[in-house]
Amino acid sequence: MKRGYPIRPDRLERARARRGWSMSDLAEKSNLGIATVSRAEAGRPVSMRTLRRLAAAFVRYPPLAEVGALLDNEDGTQVAVALSSSEDIA
Repeated sequence: MKRGYPIRPDRLERARARRGWSMSDLAEKSNLGIATVSRAEAGRPVSMRTLRRLAAAFVRYPPLAEVGALLDNEDGTQVAVALSSSEDIA
């Protein structure tokens, strides 16, 4: 049985939201299928290859400061965000 690496869904979603990305955007930037990104964001374990591609996309494209400022609470804690598409932030 092949084991994978679980990614905390809230962290993946937050990293995506801080860049203003939809799941489709993340799939494109990480060269993965949307189904793979969706499974990862649902908390299902991913392969090391998928983990590396997701990490590389987040490193290659840093968070948008203006989006991050809107997602942080006054006390500096981060707000959990659910973005389903890039139109949600347009």
